[in-house]
Amino acid sequence: MPRQVRRPLPFKAQSRSTGGLAVDIVKAFNNWSFKREQPSDPRALEMTAETAICSGTPVRFIMYWGKGPRNSVGPAEAQCLAFWETLATRINAVYSRGASLTLLLTDTHAQLNGHSEASIERYFSEVSHLARAAGHATERLSQVVSSTRHALSGPLATRDMPAHMRDLLQASAAKWYHGSFDSETAAKQYFLMNMEERDAVELAYSNSIFVTFNNSQHRHLFPQNLPIFYMYSVRKGCAVKPWFMDNDRVVSQPHPSLRPDRNH
Repeated sequence: MPRQVRRPLPFKAQSRSTGGLAVDIVKAFNNWSFKREQPSDPRALEMTAETAICSGTPVRFIMYWGKGPRNSVGPAEAQCLAFWETLATRINAVYSRGASLTLLLTDTHAQLNGHSEASIERYFSEVSHLARAAGHATERLSQVVSSTRHALSGPLATRDMPAHMRDLLQASAAKWYHGSFDSETAAKQYFLMNMEERDAVELAYSNSIFVTFNNSQHRHLFPQNLPIFYMYSVRKGCAVKPWFMDNDRVVSQPHPSLRPDRNH
């Protein structure tokens, strides 16, 4: 059965009590304990929370999860999910429905970067197991694109890459790309891939908050009409993606400011 595409719900003005709760939800996580910089649209965060309140559902968060040199999960992945749980606990304290997290496993990016199918399958299978054990959902990004392609339009080849994105992506390709292209071609391929993926994700996961460990220089790659939350990865002050992290860099204890009982 094809994947059902969820289209955006129309936004309606909410009562002051609902709006007040939405503000409290956003305040619970939109602070410097978790964010590395200001979100793309604070009001859109509140609107997403209001939609969840009115539908009686958790506040929905989605996140890209990539693959680096390691083929198995380790302490970095576990610490990242534990850090997220600290954020979710704060939301649970003010909103009974809490928050949900879906990891979008970027198998398409891993394939472009030259990882073998066996290593991709092994790593993402282990991530899925770890995420499910923590109560989170996962989906392969290739499946999201496939399920929404019939509803998307626009020739990708006409989407020009901004100069600042070219520089960022070529530097990244020089470090992580192991395919047969040169870094300039790989960066262009990656950019065009992301243009289709950002539209697919926005269509499939409307009324969600998009979480990223990147900074706002990468905003062009993310869904254009979803609020973007720029988050630390494994602890306050660290934005290294766990799949690129050496396991000996993981800090076993969270920063003191992240303790659930601390005022924020």
